[in-house]
Amino acid sequence: MLINFANQNSPPWAKSNNTDQGLGFSLASDGEAIVVCAPQWYAERKKFNERNYLPVGMCFAAKSPTYKFKGFSPPFDGQNVRSMSYLNTGSCQFGISAAHLKAQNTFALGAPGCWTWRGDTWEVGLAPDSDKHDLRHLGKQIWQDGNMNTKWENSYYLGYSVASFKFAGQNGIVSSIPRITDESDLTEGEALGPSIVVLTQNSDNNTLKVSLKISPSKVNVDDIRFAFFGYSLATLDTNGDGLEDLVVGAPFYSSSKDSYDQGAIFIYMQIGSEYDPYKMEEEDSAPQRKGSKSFSRFGSCLAAIGDLDGDGYEDLAVGAPFMTVDSDEDAGTGVVYIYMGSEEGLGKDDTRQMIKAEPKLYGFGSSIAQQLPSIEGQGYDLAVGAYGSDTVLVFKSKEVVDVIWNMTFIGKIDFSKDECICEQLLRLCPCIDLEVCLIYHKKNVKYEDNIKLGFNITLSTVNDELFFSNEKTELQEKFEVEEDKRKCKILRVLAKPGIEEIRLFTIMGHVNFSKEEKRVIIDRHSVIRKSEDLPITIHCNASDISGCQSDVIFQYDILDNYVLMSSQSMKIHFKVKNQGETAYDSKLNIRSNDVFKINNVENDEVVCEENIKKEIECKLGRLDNNAKVYFNLSLIPTQEFLSSLDTHAPFFNMTAEVTTLSALSNPDTAIKQIKAPIDVQGSLQLIKQPSQPGFVYFNSSSYYKSAKEAKSEEEIGPEIKHTYKILNANKFSIYEADLTVHWPHTIDGKYFLYLMENLSVSEMYHSCHYPSGLVDPFNLKADTQKQGSQTHEEKTSALVGIGDKSPEYKEITCSFGEIPAGEEITVSLRSRLVFRTLKELELGTSVKNASSFVDLQITKMPLNHDPPPPSSSTINTKISYQNENPDAVVPVWLYIVSTLGGLLLLGIIVVILWKCGFFKRNRAQTPDNVTKNEEEHLTEEGKMEQVMEQEEEQEDIKTPVSPMLKETESAAADFEFHRA
Repeated sequence: MLINFANQNSPPWAKSNNTDQGLGFSLASDGEAIVVCAPQWYAERKKFNERNYLPVGMCFAAKSPTYKFKGFSPPFDGQNVRSMSYLNTGSCQFGISAAHLKAQNTFALGAPGCWTWRGDTWEVGLAPDSDKHDLRHLGKQIWQDGNMNTKWENSYYLGYSVASFKFAGQNGIVSSIPRITDESDLTEGEALGPSIVVLTQNSDNNTLKVSLKISPSKVNVDDIRFAFFGYSLATLDTNGDGLEDLVVGAPFYSSSKDSYDQGAIFIYMQIGSEYDPYKMEEEDSAPQRKGSKSFSRFGSCLAAIGDLDGDGYEDLAVGAPFMTVDSDEDAGTGVVYIYMGSEEGLGKDDTRQMIKAEPKLYGFGSSIAQQLPSIEGQGYDLAVGAYGSDTVLVFKSKEVVDVIWNMTFIGKIDFSKDECICEQLLRLCPCIDLEVCLIYHKKNVKYEDNIKLGFNITLSTVNDELFFSNEKTELQEKFEVEEDKRKCKILRVLAKPGIEEIRLFTIMGHVNFSKEEKRVIIDRHSVIRKSEDLPITIHCNASDISGCQSDVIFQYDILDNYVLMSSQSMKIHFKVKNQGETAYDSKLNIRSNDVFKINNVENDEVVCEENIKKEIECKLGRLDNNAKVYFNLSLIPTQEFLSSLDTHAPFFNMTAEVTTLSALSNPDTAIKQIKAPIDVQGSLQLIKQPSQPGFVYFNSSSYYKSAKEAKSEEEIGPEIKHTYKILNANKFSIYEADLTVHWPHTIDGKYFLYLMENLSVSEMYHSCHYPSGLVDPFNLKADTQKQGSQTHEEKTSALVGIGDKSPEYKEITCSFGEIPAGEEITVSLRSRLVFRTLKELELGTSVKNASSFVDLQITKMPLNHDPPPPSSSTINTKISYQNENPDAVVPVWLYIVSTLGGLLLLGIIVVILWKCGFFKRNRAQTPDNVTKNEEEHLTEEGKMEQVMEQEEEQEDIKTPVSPMLKETESAAADFEFHRA
């Protein structure tokens, strides 16, 4: 039916132009009567020779079957139109919201522009004659008398949204006040808005009165201030207690500073007459239901849509018309969320269902029909408007079926018996039968026909050891079932042979329709997923595994110790034996403060791994009576152990325990304390360096002073330097070590190797103790070197030579702290050999070496392990007595120097003789002087020249030509001879 409102009866004051009046902005119906409003329909007023148009607002009402609409506007006073303005009812915008009052068969209409936009709310009872409608409203007096308990402020917008509400047993109206006018009022607690007022009839003067004011809780004040709390309203019984509850939409709500216009809804529950009939409670932690994205404006529209799923609880639809569905390209398409009622109240966000338009419609969810009856006459459908696309979509509700199904094992499975054929394994396997049954029942019948529904029950095994007759771990079975008729099937479950471990084996299953059903849906309360544990036969005199009396004992032997910082792991041999009833699901657990990695397990039937508690867990499986399990377990500690070497004991403390699902008759025999020693294999390398110099030459005729007489160190003898190196080549630190230097201080009480300065030690903290008078007692070197911590004390000399006049040694003891891995320490001693002592004692050649030696002892190893034996090293400086012993071997370098000197001298003599003319003399040349070799090399032309020269010589005889003439004629012109 299409109704042209231009031809409908309008009041004479209404402007004849019908455009831009907002007709249809609100609409309400009781199933027979319809009210549709145009809140911007305006009246014409002439004042001061000017024509004004007052947006009073007007509604049209009609009843079936004629649907002849007549307009009415209670705020308009035709008698006093000249006095109307925004200060009274001249800008009411009557009909901006409309709702049918269910129990009273009247209509509630909001007028938020009355009284300088404080607002008003009307209750209208329709009559055949629009002039005789039954009217009630709050009016101006409610603001003037202070009944709203607030300051005299403007712009509260009372009546922006209205809804029917049965409160404390009375039929009433809920009307929203979505704004506050002054933030200071909010902090003082005097602000009226944002809030919801419950209006009931005042029988004394046929007006409306405020029975209750509902405001959001204080914790939400900061969020709700500009959220437009009350933009939309809905009333429904969410929990089935017979009392209507209130849902308030706030589409501009933001949950954080980083989000905008998410939107939210608030729920207020009636307490009931048993407690306080005039009180409503806001649900905890409100709001619990919010928009998931910014700018979605969730809560712009609310609608009580009836009991869609037939569970006896009313459901709610919430529109989010600017919601972005999938991508930014879908911005503003909008969605509708369905919240189902339940005994606990309205469902939460995680249970809501989302409806979106296909194809995309902009503004989808801007309006939703309240309790739209189904075309089939039973239940409700859902109508949603999309204002941006000028479209209304009607979604047909489906029949809801409650599905009841179960899985039941028949008997118990015995893993020790192979009774069924496993074609995949080509052998017999343990097996058991599983009965699966299903029945369904319609909860909201919309169609009287009884059709068969197809269901799929999908079964799957949690453990790979179980499978079905299709030889897979998943099986899908189809059921064709009529309503209220139970159907069952027997399915076979098989197990792999040889399962010894008794543990939890589970079959999972879920049910769904075998194909897409357009008419039905499974009830959300139906259990669609189930699991069933496999019953297992046990072999003992008890009814379950825990009653089996096992008697497990075990022993261990440590085959290999762990060697610190090496690849050698700790190897332990375990022997486990059960002397009682079967022990099911047996495990050997190893606990320790240290964390280990499993290096190897020498038994293919034993699986060891690290569990979540960082314990080593070795699965032994089922241990029957007299069963034995032997295996070797190799463990190596993790890096965490290496960081505690300075405090760790020299062994690993471990607790090994055998556990089982069966009872242990002697639990003490199933647990052992293990102390596994840790080997520390390492030492310090003591490396001697060559003496500097390697030998010294002693000449008894040379004059040297004694140490007492000398003024400088050079006067007592040559310098000798001994150097030792200490190297930690291990992969770990050595915590403490002592170095003892044995120094040849004197011979027969006279200084031998006079130590010039303290030990020179490379960058390593140390502490050394020196005997008194050892280091430069006569201060021949004024800037005696000091390093580390030095102390001097008297010590008895140690005689280590042979005979009466052997070197007397004194000990220098140095202690070192931690020596890191790879660290090298250099220890040097600089001294002077006192030649005067050798001469005065007339030792001859009895002292051939000036030798020092050192002992190195590690005093503290990692893990307090026993240190290795000490190491020693000696450096010798040879003393040469060449003049004292002719048989002494002359060094090779002396031969080389002498030879080179002789050759140099000979060359000088030859040059001098040549310069003096010793070699400048001529000898007579004869033909015999010409060598045969020269004749052999003469050419024919050369021979002719020689003959001619001989002839010329016969004519003029001169001094014979010598073969050396060309080399000497320039320097020996005075040696020419002439024949007489």
